[in-house]
Amino acid sequence: MLPMRALTDFDQPTLAALLEANSFKPSHARPLLRTFYESPAGTPIDRFSDITFGKQLTTWLGNEFTARRSHVAVRNESADGTVKMLLAFDRGGAVETVLMPAFDPTRAAGCVSSQIGCGMGCDFCASTRGGLERSLEAGEIVEQFLSLREEAAKANRKLRSLVFMGMGEPMHNLDNVIAAIRRIAHPDTGGLGWRQVTVSTVGIVPGIDRLAAEDLNVHLAVSLHAPDDATRAKIIPTAKRYTVADILAAAQRFYASTGRIVTLEYTMLAGVND
Repeated sequence: MLPMRALTDFDQPTLAALLEANSFKPSHARPLLRTFYESPAGTPIDRFSDITFGKQLTTWLGNEFTARRSHVAVRNESADGTVKMLLAFDRGGAVETVLMPAFDPTRAAGCVSSQIGCGMGCDFCASTRGGLERSLEAGEIVEQFLSLREEAAKANRKLRSLVFMGMGEPMHNLDNVIAAIRRIAHPDTGGLGWRQVTVSTVGIVPGIDRLAAEDLNVHLAVSLHAPDDATRAKIIPTAKRYTVADILAAAQRFYASTGRIVTLEYTMLAGVND
């Protein structure tokens, strides 16, 4: 059997088209998504109000959709309150997603993955050890956000920011990353806000330029890790394709286009790049 669809798999236009194709009012798409994203964790789709959407639509939703296509397979919490979750998907595979408490006791930040595994081959990163299994669908990324938001609420915190800094290279799954950001940040769905999202990349120049062109008003972080091409190539195999100068020029273009200051990330390795 194929996995059932979840409302995380849809944005407003695609859900409106599906509703219309099944003889329902496409105008139900916006309030339906808003109700879904505002509902408590694990609320079955068929529990949505008959008064709001009508019994026929509510029944159809219950037959055609599942509340989630993922579940938390493993949860680990450290002494400082950081929570790491292994989220398993009905399509197969699992990714790590992390909730990080802020110094402000009311706030938390989240970290999501864009791929299962990673094909970038960086020497110092565990995510690449097993290679790339597959890229995540947009809905699978959104469900990480929902799990993080629910985990934050349990700790009486609010999820206030999100970084694409988990497993995988976001620029190699940019279609789904952009689609997920739109659902996570838009006030009609996840409502996190555009400026609360950061996308991290190892330095895929075409991806940086495309992200700027999408005009999402999100932040960019670049994993530079070395000041020169020779050193960078020793620890990041893909560095042979894009030079440090190429990457920094792309970062400057991103800033010029969006006004968002780019973060440069640098893992200090004793005797290698320090």
